[in-house]
Amino acid sequence: MRRFKSIVAKDAAELADILGLSPADGAELQLRSDLNDKIIEVVRKTGLTHDQVAKLSRPELPRKHDDSLSM
Repeated sequence: MRRFKSIVAKDAAELADILGLSPADGAELQLRSDLNDKIIEVVRKTGLTHDQVAKLSRPELPRKHDDSLSM
């Protein structure tokens, strides 16, 4: 049975490098992680349910494009 070597990344930039991603991808990983942490913090403080968070975070549907307005 083959053993795999564990690799530990200290931050998102290092993880991106290990995965062969660009520095911009690393920055995006960090931003998403920070945003997720903040959302979890707010949900815990407010006591919102999963359903309430889902309804609050639902983006508006895009408006239907009206071809009659095109030139």
